[in-house]
Order: sequence, then C-alpha cells, then structure tokens
Amino acid sequence: MKKHVFLRLISALLMLTAIFTLTSPFASAASGKYYTDVATTSPAYKAVNYLREHNIMNGTSETKFSPNGTLTRGQIVTIFHRMLNMPKTENAVSFSDCKKGEYYYEAVQWAVDAGITNGCGGEKFNPEGKLTQQEAIIFLYRFIKHCGYDMLLDSTYAGIFKANMKYQGSFWECSQAATGWAFNCGLINNKVLGTATCPRSDAAIYIYSLYNKFQRKYALTVVNTHNLEVKVSGKTINAGSYCGEGMTKLFKEAGTTKAVYCKDITKADFKESMKGTFEKAKKLDICYLFCYSHGQEGGLILFKSGPNDVYDQTKLVPVELREQINKYSGTFVVFIAGCHSGTYVNRGVNKTKTTVADSFDAEAFAMELVNVEEKATRGRITLRDDKNNRIKVLCSAQQDELSTRFWSAYYWAAGCGYDIENSRSTDNLEADVPNDRGISDGRISLDELHSYSNEKIMKYNEEHEDEIDWEQHMVCYPENDNYIIYEKGY
Repeated sequence: MKKHVFLRLISALLMLTAIFTLTSPFASAASGKYYTDVATTSPAYKAVNYLREHNIMNGTSETKFSPNGTLTRGQIVTIFHRMLNMPKTENAVSFSDCKKGEYYYEAVQWAVDAGITNGCGGEKFNPEGKLTQQEAIIFLYRFIKHCGYDMLLDSTYAGIFKANMKYQGSFWECSQAATGWAFNCGLINNKVLGTATCPRSDAAIYIYSLYNKFQRKYALTVVNTHNLEVKVSGKTINAGSYCGEGMTKLFKEAGTTKAVYCKDITKADFKESMKGTFEKAKKLDICYLFCYSHGQEGGLILFKSGPNDVYDQTKLVPVELREQINKYSGTFVVFIAGCHSGTYVNRGVNKTKTTVADSFDAEAFAMELVNVEEKATRGRITLRDDKNNRIKVLCSAQQDELSTRFWSAYYWAAGCGYDIENSRSTDNLEADVPNDRGISDGRISLDELHSYSNEKIMKYNEEHEDEIDWEQHMVCYPENDNYIIYEKGY
C-alpha cells in the first residue's frame, strides 16, 4: 500500500515538473529571446525581437507573441504610427466605428491624413477586423509612399494609385499594384496573395523588412572649439577634435549612409552642411546632429563670423535650429555639448530658482531674446515644441549652467560603446540596461543614455568640486523616452 502511494506521489511530482517545463519562460534552449513561442530557428525570430526592442510591435503577453495569430486593422495602423513617433493631427476621425479613447483612435486619425487608409466603406474602418494578406501589402505600400521613398512599381499597375494615394479601380487591381511593388522590393516571394488572414509572424517580417530595405541613417558632426585642450589620464589631448572625430566614428558604426564632420565653420556653412547631409532623408530615416561649441545664455550656439575668428559671435538660437531641422524629414537625434544648452528644450534652472516646462517664464525668456541681434530669436520657440515627436535631444547642461563639453561627449560616446580617449570601439554599450529578466537588447534608448551620462557627470561634479564652483546636469527631451537612438549597423 505504502509502495503504491509513494509511486503515485512520484508520478504527480514528475507531472508537475513537466507542466512547469512547458510553461516556464525559460523552458527550452530553443525558446526565443523574449517569447517562448518564437524559437531561435523561426524565420520571424530576428524581426520579432527587433520590433519589440524598438517598441513597435509587442507580444500578446509578456512571454507570448502568438505568431500564428492575426493582426487587426487597428493594430497595423497603430504599428505604422509608432514607426514615425506617433505624429499628431488635428482632424477628427469620421468613421462611426472608431471612438475617441480607443488605443487605435489617434493612429487611424493620422493614417487617414497620411493617405494610408480611407476606410472600408459605409463610413467604417473596421478596426477589430482581421487583417488579410492583401490589406497588409496595400497598407505597407501606402506607408512607404507616405514616407517619401522611391517606389519600385510593377509597370502594369503603376497608374492605379493617384498622387494623393486614394486608389481608383477595383480592390483586386489595387492589391495587384501593391503586391507587384512588394514582390519587386523583395518583401514577398510570390505575387499571389488572397483574402486569407495575415499571421502575426508574417506581419512582423514585412515590417522589419521595411527597416532593412528603406531606412537610412545620416550624421552631421559640428565642432567649433576644436583647438581647446583637456587632460585625460595624465595626457593632454585636443578636446574638440577628439570629440568630433570620435562621434563621427560612432555614427559610422551605427551604419550611417552619410557621416559629415565639420569644424570651425560659420553659421552659413552650418546651414549648407545641414542641407548637404540631410536633404535626402525620408520619414523613416534617422538623422544624427552633434554640436560641440561655446554657448551663451538663451541657448545660443556660437559660430565663426569669418575665417579669422577662433570663437564666433554669430549665434544660432533655438528657433533657428528648429527651422533648420524642419526643412528635412526623418527622426532627428540631437546632441548639444555646450554651456546653457538645456535652453533648447526649456528645462533646467533659471538663475535663482528651479523651473520646469509647466512653470517656464515665457515673457522673461522672450525679453531676453529681444536683446539678441537676430530678429528670428524673438519669442519662445524651442526644439521641445514638436507635435510630430520626431526630435530627440540630449544637452550637456541645464538652462543656466556651464558645461564641461568634452566630458559630456565622452560619456555619450562611452555609453554607446566608443572610447574617445583612445579612439577605439569597445563593443561595450555601457548605457544598455538589462530588463527585469536580465536581458540586454544591445541598443541604447534616449532614456538609457541620459540616465547613464547624467550619473557620470554628477560623479564628475563631486570629484572635481575643488576645481569648479558649479555643477552641470544632463538634460533630455522627451524625458523617459524609450526611443532607440543608437545601435550598431544591422
């Protein structure tokens, strides 16, 4: 009797072990990096991880992706909306089945304005409808067209889509046009797509392919104090040149299509360099801008006024930089290493009291700018006023603080795996923070780099308190932003 009880107990324990093994997120070596139902051998493995790490497409739970499940129409436009940093639009949604407050509302609102959808007839969008293969490819086509990329169209159907992207002809013809484009781009391997639903794994592969085939990265590094020297590890180095060359190499390692390095230039030269570097950028692209310069109150970046000036008295103010950025497409990742640079995002201290965006004294700021020569400086316009959410900014000091420009750039580079002091890649992304499962994604978000560099610069303040009578703090916008600003070329 006791023997039978013992055997039944052992059997029950083995069964519980088996159940735990099947359900544990760490169940199998073949399980994916984040999801237990996407194995390392899956064709969608790389795409699924990339989209999760870029906060574009998540799983159906913390450990499940449901690769054979189906996306809805509301989910696909939400994904496209996230890919472009969730731009805002003022127009209301006219579809009767899209209610304000639903997770997809703003995405549908934007998608209509962008020409990505015009609904499914009868003043409806059908947000909860399952996405078909045909619909997925048409949405992909319109999204890339909206982003401004050159289209590789099948000549047979090239005329079906009008310039405003509102298609004419039958749904079948529109599907064929988009399918021909996707086939020519290599997104799909056949031209026959029916009305079957689109698996989540296929959708992930399609979306990831857009990044691989279309996204480009551009970088402009501007250094206007390259001849200043600093002591590092007992040796004297040319601070500006080391930072300029180091950041340029860092951007190249990110897989930039074009990386331009300029030093000791005028403001006119800067504007021409902006054009030469970013004029071909499209909406899905990433544009890096690194400015290393003297700064003055009001957030002024100093440039040379002529060939004989070492320091420039020609000033670039927030509104002018904003205007320059607005001339070009893409997400801009802006690094400003200079005194008072926090003014560019309206954060930090104001001489005698700490201020934040909600309590910023706009009138005082405007009056201060009135005293600056350029008329364009009047008024409170900074990089923070960005309804399209496409400008990410990291500054080396708060609004009225001085800055050790070299060390700011030094820690930004170190956080992304580059040693400026020794001019070499370390392949150690120091700012990369493992998640609660101990997993590092090998990519750096704006929030991660801000937290890492601010901690380092605060330690610098403490260690050098006998040498300097001021502190500096890193400032970023948007705060707590998980947008991936840096990764090695993929």
